[in-house]
Amino acid sequence: MAWLIRIDGHEVNSDDMLLDDLAYVEKATGTYWSIANPWKAVEVAKAFVRVALVRSGIPEDDADERVRSLTLRDIKAAFDFVEDDASAEGNFGSPTGRNSRSSSPGARSGSGGRRKKPADSG
Repeated sequence: MAWLIRIDGHEVNSDDMLLDDLAYVEKATGTYWSIANPWKAVEVAKAFVRVALVRSGIPEDDADERVRSLTLRDIKAAFDFVEDDASAEGNFGSPTGRNSRSSSPGARSGSGGRRKKPADSG
């Protein structure tokens, strides 16, 4: 599973984050990276946004200030769940806990990167 994070004109896919970035998310939230869901936990959303901003070249102090100013509307707009090859094959599952793998043969194009929002995201 991967998160596409769009904030202040920056776009970062969580699959492109360094392991140190994901370790920061884990440490800041007490949640394993593989189940960290910004639609279900504010601290996860804040950690991912901070990492995305810093990865985009924003100084850490400015990223921290921006994270403190986030609204729920900002968070809702910033995150999209993106199926990657691992989640499409059922290795991690979707953020809702349901298997995102299609049961019909040939339903997957194999390209990955399909965007999907879980039904209980609201």
